[in-house]
Amino acid sequence: MTTTTPSDVRVVRIDDRDALRAHLDSLNEAGIGCSAAGIAGNGKPFMIELSGCYAEAETVLWGDPWASDVEHSSGVRCEECGAHNLYGIDSLQFPIHILTTVR
Repeated sequence: MTTTTPSDVRVVRIDDRDALRAHLDSLNEAGIGCSAAGIAGNGKPFMIELSGCYAEAETVLWGDPWASDVEHSSGVRCEECGAHNLYGIDSLQFPIHILTTVR
């Protein structure tokens, strides 16, 4: 198990989808996780996570989960958390800022 300390967590600016995918892949390969929360270029909060059996896809969930702001009423439904309106990485407006573990 990897322990994360406050000094490991940073707000990081990411300018394009390839850089975001590379960052999530590096977290996944390090065994740290494969998700991040952030603010898109349009000012909207989101969470992104690698998905699929081999982490071959990305899933974006719009809304602030800490404020119970996630849409739960329409769209594609996540079986794990019950959320709806799941999107792909192309739904993000770059640049984005994410709160993430940095090694």
